[in-house]
Amino acid sequence: MNVDKKPIGGVNKLRGEGGGEYISDAVAHTGQWFSLVVITDTTIAAITQPNFDNSDALVGVSLAPGTVIFGKTTAITLASGIVQALKY
Repeated sequence: MNVDKKPIGGVNKLRGEGGGEYISDAVAHTGQWFSLVVITDTTIAAITQPNFDNSDALVGVSLAPGTVIFGKTTAITLASGIVQALKY
């Protein structure tokens, strides 16, 4: 019996194997990300999460390092801090 021992797609995403980008400036960034990992104390200036009705609630909130925001994100601008945005 041949058993595929490769991790499933979702596990690969969680490990960051789909790539991503570090965002550490106050410039608008666009992409297709499934999670944002907060690296340093961070405040979001603007965010677009098309599958959420109230993602604007994250604007202006201080986020601590280690915070993970899940959900499709297509645009983000930071007021301060650093996040790692993991691609789909």
